[in-house]
Amino acid sequence: MAHSLELITRLNTKHQQYQMGRGGTTELTWDAIAAATCGLSRTHLLLLHMLRGGATSDERMEFRGWLNDLVLRKIQDGGKKPRRGLSIEEVAAGVTTIALYSYLHAAGQCEFCGGDGLVASLSAKKIEDLAKKLSSNGRLTKGSKFEIKNPDMENCRHCRGTGVQPWPYRARLQMAGWINTASNVGPVQPKMTEDNYRKNWGEYENIAFSAIKLLENQAEEWLLWHLGIIDDD
Repeated sequence: MAHSLELITRLNTKHQQYQMGRGGTTELTWDAIAAATCGLSRTHLLLLHMLRGGATSDERMEFRGWLNDLVLRKIQDGGKKPRRGLSIEEVAAGVTTIALYSYLHAAGQCEFCGGDGLVASLSAKKIEDLAKKLSSNGRLTKGSKFEIKNPDMENCRHCRGTGVQPWPYRARLQMAGWINTASNVGPVQPKMTEDNYRKNWGEYENIAFSAIKLLENQAEEWLLWHLGIIDDD
């Protein structure tokens, strides 16, 4: 199945065509893809341009502004107050930078889910069934196998279902400019500690990250449906 970025990238090359079919094989032209994007919001298009590396500096700033406003509203609604002299606006700007950079520049493949973004979910009943297979001394009973067939799947909590490895907390604080990394500067008290960020502000990074992911998913579904690559059932 085609990916939204593959389709959007074709808007740069009018002479390329894409083969697909609903009830036969049809050629997707540049004009067809461009027409399908007309139903997308400005924010969706800005993100797609950024993901394919074709956004201008003004477009990047516009999308960043939209995301920053979202993060700021969520922080204000949560009622948390930053410490170490940072304002709420500065925290929102830092969280926005971290979430956006992390989304656009993955640190690598998630080692917990192998890049799938999904892991097996152990329900209470399955855990109980597994426990029954174990003897009182903690060993498997004769003939039993410690395995789960057809497990339920859920988003990997380590990578937030993206399949990519999250950046270390220190790297995230550096992205936001909260840790001074200049080699010619002595020890400086950081504006934000890893522990403080993890406990108080990491949830807003997850909100921003999820908002970006939702936009991409919505854009992809819209394009694939309107181009006849997927059905609506």
